[in-house]
Amino acid sequence: MRIGTGIEFAHTGVTSTTFKGGDDLLSQRQQFDYAVGDMGINLYFMSAMTYLLFFYTDVYGLSAEIAAGVFLVARIVDAITDPIMGFLADRTRTRWGKFRPYVLFGRSHWLSLRWRHSLCRILTR
Repeated sequence: MRIGTGIEFAHTGVTSTTFKGGDDLLSQRQQFDYAVGDMGINLYFMSAMTYLLFFYTDVYGLSAEIAAGVFLVARIVDAITDPIMGFLADRTRTRWGKFRPYVLFGRSHWLSLRWRHSLCRILTR
């Protein structure tokens, strides 16, 4: 589905799933399947965010304003970095594909940072 072409207009009841060339992009079944999958991951995400808000305010003792500020800063940083990463990934051409290098090397870098952090915590006790 291309941006701006798969929009359902509530006031007209018209759903556009084709673009100017007339080719079908997604059937209604595919759109439904995507929506169900997206709903599932968002239920998990919102449950985690709700618990995190509870943890920040009731367990960690932050005020609600500061906890909301933490979430706001995270969303702002995400709004800036996601389009940049999308731009880079869309222009990446490797023998492994567009996204696999970022997934593989990003994951290994993240795991090495976690291992170093854990090692530092163990050694400084």
